[in-house]
Amino acid sequence: MYKQTSGALGMMALLFALFTVIAATVAIYTYGEITVVEPGLYGLAPSVKTVTNWPLIISCVSAGFYSIAFAALFMYVETTRNAVAKIANHLGIEGEEPSSAQPISEADEQAQPSASTSPAQRQVRRGNRSV
Repeated sequence: MYKQTSGALGMMALLFALFTVIAATVAIYTYGEITVVEPGLYGLAPSVKTVTNWPLIISCVSAGFYSIAFAALFMYVETTRNAVAKIANHLGIEGEEPSSAQPISEADEQAQPSASTSPAQRQVRRGNRSV
């Protein structure tokens, strides 16, 4: 279930990055250049200027860049986490969870699998918790 959830979140991150880039492109196209009409003396001979809206352009470009960077970083972290989990499963290494950091009693030590068990047997004992 974790793989399905992380895959869905990754797709959502990519989808939101795409929406952000499209919205930024529309905003730049629509409001990137604005027309300013300045009235002349006593309302006569108004001057019309076309002004580039640089703050809007810079903020839209940076928003698009950061949304794409976030989606790429999220996908990279999930790929790395899955690779580390596969290596740990292959080697039979169990990761410690912060909530289960309790002192080990003598009964727990005796219930631990011995060093002669194979990684496959440890995987079966551990249950279907693979990531």
